[in-house]
Amino acid sequence: EGRGAGAMATALGVLVLALASAQAAVRGLPQEQLEAYVQSTFRCRDGSAELPAHRLNDEYCDCADGSDEPGTSACALGQFYCANVGYKPTVLPSSRVDDGICDCCDGSDEAGERGAHGCVDECAQVGAEYRRVAAERAAAFERGLARARE
Repeated sequence: EGRGAGAMATALGVLVLALASAQAAVRGLPQEQLEAYVQSTFRCRDGSAELPAHRLNDEYCDCADGSDEPGTSACALGQFYCANVGYKPTVLPSSRVDDGICDCCDGSDEAGERGAHGCVDECAQVGAEYRRVAAERAAAFERGLARARE
């Protein structure tokens, strides 16, 4: 029984490492979509093709919907997901990936082989400013409501 639990813990650890490695390799995806991208084969979201996992993010658009290239600009219909932790997640057209312009406040759209343009993760600052302005607007709205009630 003790060995079985140890083997299970080891297998679980390997799975966690594999998922973390896959997430790093397959960029441009929200966490909830990652599982479909870490299998040995990948099925396009629109069902147009099934391909080996090594053809994901390979700069060639195999899926009609572009779902095999979330981290490249290879597909006209592709989309890139910016997690933007500290601010708001954003989805960009994949044409903006590795184009030399930091579109995601976390810089993740410029982190590819051709990217590496020194984007700085500014999401904490951008998010703080967004929340400050939203709080000011909410306070002004509340003041207006209070005056209207007088």
